[in-house]
Amino acid sequence: MQKEVDERAIRMLSRSGCVELFWEELQRARTDNPAVTREEVFNGMNEHFRSVMGMYRYIDYESFRASMNKR
Repeated sequence: MQKEVDERAIRMLSRSGCVELFWEELQRARTDNPAVTREEVFNGMNEHFRSVMGMYRYIDYESFRASMNKR
């Protein structure tokens, strides 16, 4: 059975797209729950990517954070 690759997963393929999506989802999540952490938002995104693509986009939050801080 094939899974449809959605816009979120496609955006996460590039580092810049993943970072942009992260900030958008963090802002959206904090509208509903101001206490949500960056790591919780990242984990949700990373899990979504795994469910669509069959592997995690990043090993963990720290690797994402390090990538996000690169220019």
